Amino acid sequence: MEYFGRILKTLETTNGFKYHPKCDKLRLIQLGFADDLLLVFRGDTTSITHLCDCFLKYSAASGLIANISKSSVYFGGADISKKALVAWDKLCYPKSAGGINLIHVQIWNKAAIAKLLWNLSKKKDTLWIQWVHIYSVKQGLVWDTYPKQASWVIQNIFKEKRYVEEVGYDCTRFQAMKNFSIKEFYQKLAALGKLATKDRLTKWGMNVDIKCHLCLTENEIVSHLFFECQFASNVWNKMLRWKGISRQAFRWKEELEWMINNCKGKSASSHIYRIAIAACIYHVWKERNLRIF
Repeated sequence: MEYFGRILKTLETTNGFKYHPKCDKLRLIQLGFADDLLLVFRGDTTSITHLCDCFLKYSAASGLIANISKSSVYFGGADISKKALVAWDKLCYPKSAGGINLIHVQIWNKAAIAKLLWNLSKKKDTLWIQWVHIYSVKQGLVWDTYPKQASWVIQNIFKEKRYVEEVGYDCTRFQAMKNFSIKEFYQKLAALGKLATKDRLTKWGMNVDIKCHLCLTENEIVSHLFFECQFASNVWNKMLRWKGISRQAFRWKEELEWMINNCKGKSASSHIYRIAIAACIYHVWKERNLRIF
């Protein structure tokens, strides 16, 4: 790596190469952590080309090459010259749904912060949690605490409660969780609010009749449309009987939790159940659209 550092040093006098705006004064390009290497620079074409040339020169001399499957590119403050051809949310869909299964970093961050909130709720025996309980929670409950005088980081952990409630947890259920999986919580958050149901259309300022067209009794929100509506509930119950599952259809959030816990793995039964779920949601949505349009 010392040789690679000397090669990168030549970029100081290379015409067209530009440092990262926050690293210019330090003339900083590389950071090494054990077997990880970070390269930071301005993301223009010329700088990228010069840096790649340096890396290829080092690779040819040392015989070391980058592991593409373990490499990542991060952008910040990039100018967008035209609209993206594909929406980012679409790219984060599973491959089976037409995406490429990228992790949605914003949603993953919410899930990671939710674990910090869970740690606070469980009063894990760590110094920072003890400090927050002494100076912010005091003798109260985590769920009832909104520390206005705490740091920005601590305030955001407490604000995470709204996302926890959106997924379907209240204070009691959240604290009763024995383990917290960031991946599973991410899946629950990612499943929220993807379809243009009538309640979302009204939030966008559109004047629409919010009643569900399948039952004409309740307002159309995701939880009602796919599970609580009488029409959808009949579809789910028939699917469960076909699969040999002896229970009634749950509500949306409970059904989602059951799916995550019981449809893991690559067994034929899990694959069939996931396909059946997708088919039910697709056809309920299609029937809804046929009745409206």
